[in-house]
Amino acid sequence: MIVGIDPSFTRTGIAILTKDKKIIFHTLSEHIGKKDFVHTYEAAYSLAIQLKEYLEQYSPYEVVMEYAPPVSSMSPALYCLDSLYHFVLHTSIVQLYHPMTLSKIINTKNRTKADSVLKGLSIIKELQENGWWMIQKRKPCHDCLEALIYADYYIKTKNKTNSRAKKK
Repeated sequence: MIVGIDPSFTRTGIAILTKDKKIIFHTLSEHIGKKDFVHTYEAAYSLAIQLKEYLEQYSPYEVVMEYAPPVSSMSPALYCLDSLYHFVLHTSIVQLYHPMTLSKIINTKNRTKADSVLKGLSIIKELQENGWWMIQKRKPCHDCLEALIYADYYIKTKNKTNSRAKKK
């Protein structure tokens, strides 16, 4: 089972691809309030615990997620959130992706949310054509679709990476 995660305080997107070919989407959010260290940390900690508790029902699983590099234009708050997600899920994380990976996958330099939505929906269509079914009736949000893009990319590149390692 692969779990893709696109971290955010306003809406963390989660995409789960189960072994029995189900596509499950879920979101988590937490209001930071006053933008200081304590409130940011408490909101990030709350989200990390919510995420861990939500995913317990799907154990065992492998996690692929976006991370905020420590030296970048990403906000320190998002780095805090990603760090806590990593802390609570570290034994299940199999791949971390730099945020620019989405642009590489989608093959565009100035990626927009609309680009992510189109790519995510095309992945859903491809999966459904191969016998997968989506649990939700409504269209998933762009955060969930970005999580799906990471999960799908991991699955498609995992064997290539593993086969290269075996040849050496």
